[in-house]
Amino acid sequence: MRSGTVESIHRGSVVITAPDGSVTNAPVAANRGFSLDGIAVQASPHLLTVSLPGHFTSYLPVASATVRPEGLAGRIIVETAQAAAGDVNGDDVVDILDAIAIRDARGTNNRAADINVDGTVDGADLRFVVTNFLLRNPEAVSYTHLRAHET
Repeated sequence: MRSGTVESIHRGSVVITAPDGSVTNAPVAANRGFSLDGIAVQASPHLLTVSLPGHFTSYLPVASATVRPEGLAGRIIVETAQAAAGDVNGDDVVDILDAIAIRDARGTNNRAADINVDGTVDGADLRFVVTNFLLRNPEAVSYTHLRAHET
């Protein structure tokens, strides 16, 4: 597994969890990319978790290997995380609480509420909440369900 890009990332986090539960944090570069080196090749998929301020968290299963008759073969994985914007408080739903958080941060550079990363919380950020109002993070339910069955 080697690299990928994250759309609209700015001080977010990228974490990969191996099937055995070990966790590796990936530093996010200035170009919004990330690189993961030294990840063990395993038959089961890893879980890539991408968290962006003001966006839904993405949970992406990624394969680190291809199973062949002669054994496991490593491969490079490139993923692009796409997460709906507007979830300022991180509760996996875009709702009135997110609009209130933007109102309360108006005129500041609060990164969680500055969804478009222009340095100021304003009406442009509120438009993301309006556009995605009542949208729920579809990956949050799947991820929680997946993890509950692993334990």
